[in-house]
Amino acid sequence: MSFTAWGRVVLTAGLSSLASVAHAEIKAPSPAANPAPSVAPAPTPPDKTGVVLVEQAGRVAALGVVLNGDGRVVTSLSRIAPGQVFVRYASGAVENARIGHSDTSRDLALLVPKRAREQKGLKAAEGPLPQGSAKVVGYTLLPNRSLGSAPQTLQGAAEVNGHAVIKLSTPPKPHELGGPLLDERGDAAAIVVSGCAAGSSGCTSEPVALPVSEVRAFLRSRPPSSGFQLPRLGIAGRAADTGVVRGLLISSVDAKTPAAALGLRASEDPAAADVLVAVNGAPVVTEDALRSVLARHVAGDRVELLVFGNEAYRSLATRLGAPVQAAPAAAVVPSAPASKATPPNTVKPQTAPIPPSAPLTPPPPATHSK
Repeated sequence: MSFTAWGRVVLTAGLSSLASVAHAEIKAPSPAANPAPSVAPAPTPPDKTGVVLVEQAGRVAALGVVLNGDGRVVTSLSRIAPGQVFVRYASGAVENARIGHSDTSRDLALLVPKRAREQKGLKAAEGPLPQGSAKVVGYTLLPNRSLGSAPQTLQGAAEVNGHAVIKLSTPPKPHELGGPLLDERGDAAAIVVSGCAAGSSGCTSEPVALPVSEVRAFLRSRPPSSGFQLPRLGIAGRAADTGVVRGLLISSVDAKTPAAALGLRASEDPAAADVLVAVNGAPVVTEDALRSVLARHVAGDRVELLVFGNEAYRSLATRLGAPVQAAPAAAVVPSAPASKATPPNTVKPQTAPIPPSAPLTPPPPATHSK
Protein backbone atom coordinates (compact mmCIF):
# COMPACT_ATOMS: atom_id res chain seq x y z
CA MET A 1 0.00 0.00 0.00
CA SER A 2 1.22 3.53 -0.69
CA PHE A 3 0.12 6.86 0.73
CA THR A 4 -1.86 9.21 -3.25
CA ALA A 5 -0.57 14.30 -1.57
CA TRP A 6 0.72 8.92 1.46
CA GLY A 7 0.20 9.58 -4.20
CA ARG A 8 -5.92 8.83 -5.10
CA VAL A 9 -5.86 12.71 0.53
CA VAL A 10 -4.03 8.64 -1.36
CA LEU A 11 -3.43 8.80 0.54
CA THR A 12 0.23 7.40 -4.42
CA ALA A 13 6.04 7.50 -4.95
CA GLY A 14 7.05 6.52 -1.45
CA LEU A 15 9.38 8.07 1.14
CA SER A 16 12.92 6.63 0.96
CA SER A 17 14.32 4.73 3.90
CA LEU A 18 16.58 6.76 6.17
CA ALA A 19 19.89 7.14 4.32
CA SER A 20 23.00 5.86 6.06
CA VAL A 21 25.85 8.26 6.73
CA ALA A 22 29.56 7.65 6.93
CA HIS A 23 31.08 6.74 10.28
CA ALA A 24 33.15 9.58 11.72
CA GLU A 25 36.64 8.43 12.63
CA ILE A 26 38.65 9.71 15.57
CA LYS A 27 42.40 9.84 14.97
CA ALA A 28 44.70 8.21 17.49
CA PRO A 29 48.45 8.76 17.94
CA SER A 30 49.26 5.18 16.98
CA PRO A 31 46.69 3.58 14.62
CA ALA A 32 48.37 0.19 14.93
CA ALA A 33 48.30 0.16 18.71
CA ASN A 34 45.04 2.06 19.16
CA PRO A 35 42.51 1.35 16.38
CA ALA A 36 40.42 4.41 15.70
CA PRO A 37 36.96 3.98 17.25
CA SER A 38 33.98 4.98 15.18
CA VAL A 39 31.06 7.09 16.21
CA ALA A 40 27.65 5.49 15.67
CA PRO A 41 26.00 7.00 12.59
CA ALA A 42 23.26 9.52 13.23
CA PRO A 43 20.10 9.21 11.13
CA THR A 44 19.86 11.60 8.23
CA PRO A 45 16.74 13.80 8.32
CA PRO A 46 14.07 12.04 6.26
CA ASP A 47 12.97 13.18 2.85
CA LYS A 48 10.31 15.88 3.20
CA THR A 49 8.72 15.52 -0.23
CA GLY A 50 5.56 13.88 1.08
CA VAL A 51 5.04 16.26 4.02
CA VAL A 52 3.27 19.61 3.62
CA LEU A 53 2.40 22.65 5.69
CA VAL A 54 -1.30 23.37 6.13
CA GLU A 55 -1.72 27.13 6.37
CA GLN A 56 -4.53 29.50 7.29
CA ALA A 57 -4.53 33.27 7.66
CA GLY A 58 -0.80 33.45 6.93
CA ARG A 59 0.26 30.99 9.63
CA VAL A 60 1.06 27.28 9.80
CA ALA A 61 -1.92 25.52 11.34
CA ALA A 62 -0.73 21.91 10.99
CA LEU A 63 1.39 19.48 9.02
CA GLY A 64 -0.06 17.12 6.43
CA VAL A 65 0.76 13.93 4.54
CA VAL A 66 0.43 13.64 0.76
CA LEU A 67 -1.32 10.50 -0.49
CA ASN A 68 1.21 8.91 -2.81
CA GLY A 69 0.36 9.01 -6.50
CA ASP A 70 -2.85 10.90 -5.72
CA GLY A 71 -2.15 14.39 -4.42
CA ARG A 72 -4.75 14.71 -1.67
CA VAL A 73 -3.54 15.46 1.86
CA VAL A 74 -4.39 13.90 5.23
CA THR A 75 -4.06 16.20 8.24
CA SER A 76 -5.44 16.92 11.71
CA LEU A 77 -9.04 18.18 11.61
CA SER A 78 -8.87 19.90 14.99
CA ARG A 79 -6.21 22.28 13.69
CA ILE A 80 -8.35 23.62 10.84
CA ALA A 81 -10.55 26.65 11.48
CA PRO A 82 -13.30 27.99 9.22
CA GLY A 83 -11.92 29.88 6.25
CA GLN A 84 -9.53 29.35 3.40
CA VAL A 85 -7.00 26.53 3.62
CA PHE A 86 -3.70 26.41 1.75
CA VAL A 87 -1.20 23.59 1.28
CA ARG A 88 2.50 24.49 1.04
CA TYR A 89 4.67 21.79 -0.54
CA ALA A 90 8.36 21.03 0.04
CA SER A 91 9.08 22.73 -3.30
CA GLY A 92 7.62 25.98 -1.94
CA ALA A 93 4.54 25.82 -4.19
CA VAL A 94 1.25 26.78 -2.52
CA GLU A 95 -2.19 25.48 -3.51
CA ASN A 96 -5.66 26.35 -2.27
CA ALA A 97 -7.50 23.32 -0.82
CA ARG A 98 -10.88 22.29 0.53
CA ILE A 99 -11.94 19.69 3.09
CA GLY A 100 -13.29 16.73 1.12
CA HIS A 101 -13.79 14.35 4.04
CA SER A 102 -13.44 14.54 7.82
CA ASP A 103 -13.78 12.40 10.94
CA THR A 104 -14.01 14.13 14.31
CA SER A 105 -13.49 10.94 16.34
CA ARG A 106 -10.16 10.21 14.60
CA ASP A 107 -9.29 13.91 14.27
CA LEU A 108 -8.58 13.49 10.55
CA ALA A 109 -9.33 15.65 7.52
CA LEU A 110 -8.79 14.86 3.85
CA LEU A 111 -7.79 18.01 1.99
CA VAL A 112 -8.40 18.23 -1.76
CA PRO A 113 -6.07 20.78 -3.40
CA LYS A 114 -7.40 22.73 -6.36
CA ARG A 115 -4.92 20.78 -8.46
CA ALA A 116 -2.69 17.81 -7.65
CA ARG A 117 0.44 19.89 -8.02
CA GLU A 118 2.52 17.31 -6.12
CA GLN A 119 1.66 13.61 -6.19
CA LYS A 120 4.74 12.08 -4.60
CA GLY A 121 3.88 11.07 -1.07
CA LEU A 122 4.80 8.62 1.64
CA LYS A 123 5.01 4.85 1.65
CA ALA A 124 2.76 3.33 4.30
CA ALA A 125 4.38 0.96 6.76
CA GLU A 126 3.31 -2.66 6.53
CA GLY A 127 2.21 -4.60 9.57
CA PRO A 128 1.13 -3.35 13.01
CA LEU A 129 2.47 -0.21 14.65
CA PRO A 130 5.56 -1.00 16.77
CA GLN A 131 4.76 -1.48 20.45
CA GLY A 132 6.62 -0.81 23.67
CA SER A 133 9.43 1.72 23.55
CA ALA A 134 9.88 1.65 19.78
CA LYS A 135 11.76 4.57 18.26
CA VAL A 136 10.16 6.56 15.42
CA VAL A 137 10.96 9.83 13.66
CA GLY A 138 8.53 12.70 13.36
CA TYR A 139 8.72 16.21 11.95
CA THR A 140 9.15 19.55 13.66
CA LEU A 141 8.57 23.03 12.29
CA LEU A 142 11.70 25.20 12.05
CA PRO A 143 12.05 28.91 11.29
CA ASN A 144 11.20 30.11 7.80
CA ARG A 145 8.61 27.35 7.40
CA SER A 146 11.22 24.62 7.03
CA LEU A 147 10.95 21.10 8.46
CA GLY A 148 13.34 19.14 10.64
CA SER A 149 13.29 15.65 12.11
CA ALA A 150 12.07 15.02 15.66
CA PRO A 151 12.86 11.64 17.28
CA GLN A 152 9.96 10.13 19.20
CA THR A 153 9.42 7.11 21.42
CA LEU A 154 6.16 5.16 21.40
CA GLN A 155 4.96 4.47 24.93
CA GLY A 156 2.21 1.90 24.72
CA ALA A 157 -1.27 1.38 23.34
CA ALA A 158 -4.30 3.41 24.34
CA GLU A 159 -7.76 4.20 23.02
CA VAL A 160 -9.32 7.53 22.06
CA ASN A 161 -12.97 7.78 21.03
CA GLY A 162 -13.08 4.04 20.32
CA HIS A 163 -9.97 4.07 18.09
CA ALA A 164 -6.62 2.42 18.81
CA VAL A 165 -3.78 4.92 19.33
CA ILE A 166 -0.23 4.94 20.72
CA LYS A 167 1.01 7.32 23.39
CA LEU A 168 4.06 9.49 22.67
CA SER A 169 7.00 10.25 24.96
CA THR A 170 7.33 13.87 23.82
CA PRO A 171 4.15 15.87 23.12
CA PRO A 172 4.36 17.52 19.67
CA LYS A 173 3.56 21.20 19.36
CA PRO A 174 -0.01 22.00 18.29
CA HIS A 175 1.01 23.09 14.77
CA GLU A 176 2.89 19.79 14.32
CA LEU A 177 -0.31 17.74 14.48
CA GLY A 178 -1.09 16.04 11.19
CA GLY A 179 2.55 15.10 10.64
CA PRO A 180 3.67 11.50 10.02
CA LEU A 181 5.77 9.24 12.23
CA LEU A 182 8.29 7.13 10.34
CA ASP A 183 9.59 3.70 11.33
CA GLU A 184 13.20 2.53 11.00
CA ARG A 185 12.69 1.94 7.25
CA GLY A 186 11.45 5.48 6.69
CA ASP A 187 7.86 4.31 6.08
CA ALA A 188 4.92 6.20 7.57
CA ALA A 189 3.63 4.20 10.53
CA ALA A 190 1.20 6.72 12.02
CA ILE A 191 -0.09 10.30 11.96
CA VAL A 192 0.01 12.60 14.98
CA VAL A 193 -3.49 13.71 16.02
CA SER A 194 -5.18 15.29 19.02
CA GLY A 195 -5.88 13.19 22.09
CA CYS A 196 -9.49 14.40 21.94
CA ALA A 197 -12.20 14.40 19.30
CA ALA A 198 -12.00 17.35 16.94
CA GLY A 199 -14.25 20.15 18.18
CA SER A 200 -13.98 19.13 21.83
CA SER A 201 -13.80 22.07 24.21
CA GLY A 202 -11.29 22.19 27.03
CA CYS A 203 -9.22 19.24 25.80
CA THR A 204 -6.28 18.55 28.13
CA SER A 205 -5.15 15.22 26.63
CA GLU A 206 -1.74 15.05 24.94
CA PRO A 207 -1.47 14.32 21.19
CA VAL A 208 -1.24 10.66 20.19
CA ALA A 209 -0.14 8.54 17.23
CA LEU A 210 -2.98 7.25 15.05
CA PRO A 211 -1.83 4.03 13.30
CA VAL A 212 -1.89 3.53 9.54
CA SER A 213 -4.74 1.02 9.93
CA GLU A 214 -6.99 3.78 11.32
CA VAL A 215 -6.00 6.12 8.49
CA ARG A 216 -6.94 3.45 5.94
CA ALA A 217 -10.31 2.99 7.64
CA PHE A 218 -10.85 6.75 7.44
CA LEU A 219 -10.05 6.82 3.72
CA ARG A 220 -12.36 3.89 2.99
CA SER A 221 -15.28 5.88 4.39
CA ARG A 222 -14.74 8.94 2.20
CA PRO A 223 -17.67 10.23 0.11
CA PRO A 224 -17.54 10.54 -3.70
CA SER A 225 -17.32 14.33 -3.33
CA SER A 226 -13.87 13.98 -1.76
CA GLY A 227 -12.23 13.47 -5.15
CA PHE A 228 -10.63 15.93 -7.54
CA GLN A 229 -12.82 17.78 -10.01
CA LEU A 230 -10.82 16.95 -13.12
CA PRO A 231 -10.61 19.44 -15.99
CA ARG A 232 -12.15 17.94 -19.10
CA LEU A 233 -10.47 16.73 -22.27
CA GLY A 234 -13.55 14.87 -23.48
CA ILE A 235 -12.39 11.37 -24.38
CA ALA A 236 -12.81 7.81 -23.18
CA GLY A 237 -10.59 4.94 -24.21
CA ARG A 238 -8.67 1.82 -23.33
CA ALA A 239 -5.05 0.77 -23.13
CA ALA A 240 -3.77 -0.44 -26.48
CA ASP A 241 -0.58 -1.63 -28.13
CA THR A 242 -0.96 -1.45 -31.90
CA GLY A 243 2.44 -2.94 -32.55
CA VAL A 244 3.61 0.51 -33.62
CA VAL A 245 2.67 2.60 -30.60
CA ARG A 246 1.36 2.15 -27.06
CA GLY A 247 -1.19 4.55 -25.64
CA LEU A 248 -4.86 5.19 -24.97
CA LEU A 249 -7.01 4.05 -27.90
CA ILE A 250 -9.79 6.64 -28.13
CA SER A 251 -13.15 4.85 -28.14
CA SER A 252 -15.40 7.91 -27.77
CA VAL A 253 -15.22 11.70 -27.98
CA ASP A 254 -17.77 13.89 -26.22
CA ALA A 255 -19.36 16.70 -28.20
CA LYS A 256 -18.38 20.31 -27.47
CA THR A 257 -15.16 19.35 -25.71
CA PRO A 258 -11.49 20.14 -26.43
CA ALA A 259 -11.06 16.67 -27.96
CA ALA A 260 -13.97 17.25 -30.31
CA ALA A 261 -12.59 20.64 -31.34
CA LEU A 262 -9.29 18.97 -32.22
CA GLY A 263 -11.07 16.46 -34.42
CA LEU A 264 -9.78 13.40 -32.60
CA ARG A 265 -11.08 10.17 -34.12
CA ALA A 266 -12.88 7.61 -31.96
CA SER A 267 -13.56 3.97 -32.76
CA GLU A 268 -13.29 0.51 -31.29
CA ASP A 269 -11.35 -0.40 -34.43
CA PRO A 270 -7.65 0.43 -33.87
CA ALA A 271 -7.24 1.15 -37.58
CA ALA A 272 -9.92 3.85 -37.49
CA ALA A 273 -9.16 5.48 -34.12
CA ASP A 274 -6.54 7.89 -32.86
CA VAL A 275 -4.23 6.84 -30.03
CA LEU A 276 -3.38 9.36 -27.33
CA VAL A 277 0.29 8.73 -26.61
CA ALA A 278 1.27 11.53 -24.22
CA VAL A 279 0.06 14.73 -22.54
CA ASN A 280 2.69 17.37 -21.88
CA GLY A 281 5.34 14.74 -22.46
CA ALA A 282 3.91 12.32 -19.88
CA PRO A 283 3.07 8.89 -21.36
CA VAL A 284 -0.64 8.06 -21.30
CA VAL A 285 -1.16 4.31 -21.58
CA THR A 286 -4.30 3.96 -19.45
CA GLU A 287 -7.22 6.11 -18.31
CA ASP A 288 -5.64 6.04 -14.87
CA ALA A 289 -2.51 7.67 -16.31
CA LEU A 290 -4.63 10.27 -18.10
CA ARG A 291 -6.54 11.04 -14.92
CA SER A 292 -3.25 11.48 -13.05
CA VAL A 293 -2.07 14.03 -15.63
CA LEU A 294 -5.40 15.90 -15.63
CA ALA A 295 -5.36 16.11 -11.82
CA ARG A 296 -2.29 18.34 -12.10
CA HIS A 297 -4.26 20.92 -14.08
CA VAL A 298 -7.34 23.11 -13.86
CA ALA A 299 -9.79 24.20 -16.53
CA GLY A 300 -8.20 26.64 -18.95
CA ASP A 301 -4.70 25.19 -18.70
CA ARG A 302 -2.96 24.71 -22.05
CA VAL A 303 -1.72 21.17 -22.73
CA GLU A 304 0.22 19.53 -25.57
CA LEU A 305 -1.10 16.20 -26.88
CA LEU A 306 0.91 13.65 -28.81
CA VAL A 307 -1.52 11.64 -30.95
CA PHE A 308 -0.93 8.78 -33.36
CA GLY A 309 -3.35 8.01 -36.21
CA ASN A 310 -3.36 7.36 -39.94
CA GLU A 311 0.16 5.97 -39.55
CA ALA A 312 1.56 9.32 -38.41
CA TYR A 313 2.18 11.28 -35.22
CA ARG A 314 0.51 14.65 -34.61
CA SER A 315 1.35 17.24 -31.97
CA LEU A 316 -1.78 19.16 -30.91
CA ALA A 317 -2.36 21.94 -28.39
CA THR A 318 -5.59 22.72 -26.59
CA ARG A 319 -6.99 24.20 -23.40
CA LEU A 320 -8.74 21.94 -20.93
CA GLY A 321 -12.46 22.41 -20.37
CA ALA A 322 -14.42 22.83 -17.16
CA PRO A 323 -15.23 19.69 -15.13
CA VAL A 324 -18.57 18.01 -15.67
CA GLN A 325 -20.93 19.24 -12.97
CA ALA A 326 -23.93 17.36 -11.69
CA ALA A 327 -27.09 19.39 -12.18
CA PRO A 328 -29.85 19.08 -9.57
CA ALA A 329 -32.93 17.16 -10.58
CA ALA A 330 -35.67 19.35 -12.01
CA ALA A 331 -38.66 19.81 -9.74
CA VAL A 332 -41.74 17.86 -10.80
CA VAL A 333 -44.97 19.85 -10.63
CA PRO A 334 -47.60 17.62 -8.96
CA SER A 335 -50.32 18.58 -11.42
CA ALA A 336 -48.19 17.92 -14.49
CA PRO A 337 -48.43 14.56 -16.28
CA ALA A 338 -45.65 12.14 -15.44
CA SER A 339 -44.50 12.14 -19.06
CA LYS A 340 -43.89 15.89 -18.90
CA ALA A 341 -41.65 15.75 -15.85
CA THR A 342 -38.08 16.67 -16.55
CA PRO A 343 -35.84 13.72 -15.72
CA PRO A 344 -32.88 14.42 -13.48
CA ASN A 345 -29.50 14.93 -15.01
CA THR A 346 -27.52 11.92 -13.85
CA VAL A 347 -24.13 13.02 -15.11
CA LYS A 348 -21.68 12.78 -12.22
CA PRO A 349 -18.63 14.97 -11.64
CA GLN A 350 -15.30 13.50 -12.69
CA THR A 351 -13.49 12.48 -9.56
CA ALA A 352 -10.47 10.41 -8.73
CA PRO A 353 -11.53 8.24 -5.76
CA ILE A 354 -9.17 5.96 -3.90
CA PRO A 355 -10.35 2.36 -4.37
CA PRO A 356 -11.96 0.91 -1.23
CA SER A 357 -9.91 -2.30 -1.53
CA ALA A 358 -6.63 -0.37 -1.56
CA PRO A 359 -7.26 3.01 0.05
CA LEU A 360 -3.66 4.19 0.01
CA THR A 361 -2.90 3.52 -3.65
CA PRO A 362 -3.69 5.44 -6.83
CA PRO A 363 -7.31 5.24 -8.04
CA PRO A 364 -8.54 2.75 -10.65
CA PRO A 365 -9.40 3.78 -14.21
CA ALA A 366 -12.65 5.69 -14.52
CA THR A 367 -15.46 4.57 -16.77
CA HIS A 368 -16.57 8.04 -17.78
CA SER A 369 -14.94 10.24 -20.36
CA LYS A 370 -12.09 12.65 -19.72
